[in-house]
Amino acid sequence: MKRSYVILLMMMMMPFGLFGQTYQALWNKAADAEKKDLPQTQLAALRQIVEKAGRERAYGQLLKAELKAAQVEASVAPDSLLPAVERLQERCAAIKDDAVLKAVYQTVLWQIGQRHQSLSSLPAGGQQAEKPVLTPQLCRQLAEVKDETYEPFVITGADSKVFGHDLLSIVGYALGDYKPLSDYYAAVGNRPAACLTALEYLKSQSSTLNSQLSTPSTPSSAAMRTCRRPGRWPWSATTP
Repeated sequence: MKRSYVILLMMMMMPFGLFGQTYQALWNKAADAEKKDLPQTQLAALRQIVEKAGRERAYGQLLKAELKAAQVEASVAPDSLLPAVERLQERCAAIKDDAVLKAVYQTVLWQIGQRHQSLSSLPAGGQQAEKPVLTPQLCRQLAEVKDETYEPFVITGADSKVFGHDLLSIVGYALGDYKPLSDYYAAVGNRPAACLTALEYLKSQSSTLNSQLSTPSTPSSAAMRTCRRPGRWPWSATTP
């Protein structure tokens, strides 16, 4: 009987030993391995985060770990970038009932495709990601989700409060698609956000207007400098 209690106790404790590490502990392990130039150890820690986050549906942790792992893999073996992107595509394709999560993955994949034109020709089953379309319905759905929901993948910007700390502004800015944002914010009565995104849209349409808005004496340019960016995701400029 005593032996049975010991075995039962070991079985109860096992999940804590396997899965009890916090995200912070795993990120610390990955960061320490990076400092010591131990990519395989770093990848092992990142894959633990991916497994844990996937199981717990912690999508901010999952996205950050997936993209960081892709970076590390590509730095060790450039040919590994394509398989990493294909894994992201598979995860994106598997999303059926979460329009917000799917839009986030589509945006990330589209950004990767823009930076790596060599990915335009993918093996059978894979195809270059199309730019997500910010329909009024999708804008509303993205706006209902707060940016903190996707931390630490999303880094909250100092001016994200202007946009109600929503995910719409982050996705829209990542896509450079400002017109749907301006229309949405105008419709819901968020005048500051509507004006800022309208200015971004005009800047993207006209290089002449862009130079005019960047003149220090122009009041609108001052607004753009002091309050022009929502939150962002940390890997958008370097991933993978």
